[in-house]
Amino acid sequence: MNLSINKLCRTILLSSLLFSFGCTSQAMPTDNKTNTTLAAKIDQLLTSQNLPGIVMLVRKNNKIIHHQAYGYSDIEAKIPMSTDKLFRLYSMTKPITALTTLQVLDEKNIAVDESLQSIFTQFDEHSDIPLSTVMTHTSGFSYGFKINRWAGWLYLFSDINDSQTLPEFIDHLAALPLLSEPGVRWRYSLSSDVQGAVVEKLTGKKLSENMRSRLFSKLGMHDTSFYVEPERESRLAPLYSNNWFGSMPNKIDDEEVTQAQGVESGGSGLVSTAKDYSKFVHLLMTPESYADIVRSEHVGLMTTSQLPKEIPTIPERYYTNSGYSYGLGIKLKDEEYLSEGSFYWAGKGGTIFWADPKKELSVVVMMQYEGGNKILEKELIPMVYNWLEHYENTTH
Repeated sequence: MNLSINKLCRTILLSSLLFSFGCTSQAMPTDNKTNTTLAAKIDQLLTSQNLPGIVMLVRKNNKIIHHQAYGYSDIEAKIPMSTDKLFRLYSMTKPITALTTLQVLDEKNIAVDESLQSIFTQFDEHSDIPLSTVMTHTSGFSYGFKINRWAGWLYLFSDINDSQTLPEFIDHLAALPLLSEPGVRWRYSLSSDVQGAVVEKLTGKKLSENMRSRLFSKLGMHDTSFYVEPERESRLAPLYSNNWFGSMPNKIDDEEVTQAQGVESGGSGLVSTAKDYSKFVHLLMTPESYADIVRSEHVGLMTTSQLPKEIPTIPERYYTNSGYSYGLGIKLKDEEYLSEGSFYWAGKGGTIFWADPKKELSVVVMMQYEGGNKILEKELIPMVYNWLEHYENTTH
């Protein structure tokens, strides 16, 4: 796949800690003082924690009220962040894969309670694996996090990472044991990559072709893809990681994202911009406005928890009070900031988004710092809600 073994190990270690829950501007709030205060707080956050810059886009009541870049894209070269920068989405790829899978299953008249074995006979030696469990990470597959179990080590050092095609990936995965019976436990896993393989098998087309024709072209998400072509490379934000031996973060050499991959990872492979991704989130917020693209029933499966009653929530180390839909965390009760029914996810490269339908709010924040999503969720969510309170007071 598009990860080396060393990179996979880093992915696994970071992913286990993934969740807790200069400027260029385009759309700006009308109150400059309120916006200046927000900018000062964000700049202070980036400076105090030695973080690379971010791009944040806020929609309120179906309008973009804020789209701004902060800090530096390249810290060493002092290159300011810009709103057109491209970011590695990592796990924020998963919701897009989920919706594409639902569209294909519907087109092929395949119900979500059909077994994965009806599509891939390679899994015939396993217990019946309903497609619904593949959609909710309750399939029994893994990423290899459970290194205290032999099966976890098998995932970690398997041939999956050497797969050159999605059929080859399926062959390697089918040779591994399930870590639990399907439908028994929520476990973050390679399930989204399995979804991508399902899409390719049923359509005979690459996952990227399906996403492009079904979603990206229709939504105007022209900067979202599985790799960055030479003409766009200058817009790709550098990726950083924590420097254990110094104050400034390490820049990671990540050339694979500029090369087409044999395996297009439905779990972690996409690159996008804040503006592009906000279009996808807006579709999930207002499916009735996109009836020519998506069925409201599909969006409903993605914006309400689909976990069985035996598994009411996902582990709190990911998000608190959260169910899980087909690709998204779902807030099950009101909290200090997010309302019940809010949906969200993040990527290990430092990208986050959340949508709060009760407040008609959606926010996309892009950064390229491994594990930076935890910082953004802790610091930015209260910052944004407090800023919005002042913004609404000055615009009414």
